[in-house]
Amino acid sequence: HLSHSVYSQHALPHCAGDELKAHMDYREEYRKLCVEHNVKVNSLVNNLPESGKLEVLDLTNNLVGANGAKPVLGLVQKCNDLHTLNLHGQRLTSEAAQEIAEALHSHPSLTSLDLSDNHCPLAGPAMLELVKKNTKIINLNINNCAVRPMFQKLIGLQLAKNSGKEVSAGEVKTVQESGSSQEATPEERPFQAGESEKPFESPFAADDGEENGEFGSFCEQNSGSQKSDLLRPGSSTRRDKRRPTVCSEVWHDREIDEFQAPVVPKPEEASKWLCERLEHVHLFSHLDDRELMMAVGAMQEVRYTMGETILKQGDNGGDKYYIIYSGECDSVLDETVQSLKPGDQFGEVQLLYHQDETATIKVTSSELVAYCIEREVYRRILAKASKVKR
Repeated sequence: HLSHSVYSQHALPHCAGDELKAHMDYREEYRKLCVEHNVKVNSLVNNLPESGKLEVLDLTNNLVGANGAKPVLGLVQKCNDLHTLNLHGQRLTSEAAQEIAEALHSHPSLTSLDLSDNHCPLAGPAMLELVKKNTKIINLNINNCAVRPMFQKLIGLQLAKNSGKEVSAGEVKTVQESGSSQEATPEERPFQAGESEKPFESPFAADDGEENGEFGSFCEQNSGSQKSDLLRPGSSTRRDKRRPTVCSEVWHDREIDEFQAPVVPKPEEASKWLCERLEHVHLFSHLDDRELMMAVGAMQEVRYTMGETILKQGDNGGDKYYIIYSGECDSVLDETVQSLKPGDQFGEVQLLYHQDETATIKVTSSELVAYCIEREVYRRILAKASKVKR
């Protein structure tokens, strides 16, 4: 980061229009904007030039907050020579970051924007739209902003395009770690190459072919050595027997339009944890930010004690997906036993289809806390999202 607020002054041009801009008193202009937005004048005013060109605005040593960013943004829009804007650690919300992105769509000279260390998880789409519409921007730092990896990757690809580089989806470096798009190692990529280079395949369009695994092509993961998150932990990907019959519900457009996802109160820490885990689960990774938060909001907390059986292999009627928040349990599939810990999941197949339980889940710790979502709620969120995108 730049260490302090800086600016440049140049000789006043002779052109009438440029002369007017050159004589702009940035301090006075900022004070007027603060009054307009009913915001207290920040000490950054002392670092603004009274005239000349304002090319770099760095707020690293100033804290303006979400409301205080409004007059700063108004000033930025008036500075046609500004090429670098640093809003690192300004406690910006998702809404504030979205407003900033929209306001900078047509800025004539901005090339670098730093929004790092601002918790704005819903700003991903707006940031992507910004770098698409304003192709002068070649550096965008959203490190520690909780923006979903999907948008980090798309933003990185667009930044590479803006800078004139030919970079494939598997080569671009996530903007979570760098403000520019550079070649990255597999460990640095938000998705593995196999996942990012092909479009999302709907879980409801799985192929019945033998070559695609037990549940069709949707079950294929990034590599052959990694088990699908649709299969119960400990299960085999080999097709040793005939695929069982599965079925799922069908809804009409009116039912989808009238559907309102339930909102179950839960601690903010738990909601954040669920968002961070589920965005990497194939069943949820294709949802946008609002849809993902809708799914998280609908998840219920469930508690079990040692020895309790959560699911029993062969039982009919399972319709929930679970992700373990704390505690441990065993997944027993025939004679195979696998231990599950916090962050592990089960019930993926039942989230998609009405099918008998494929494994027994038994609690092995003194207490187990998990969050679950019902199949009907999940599928309706999916159906509604699909209809909106059509």
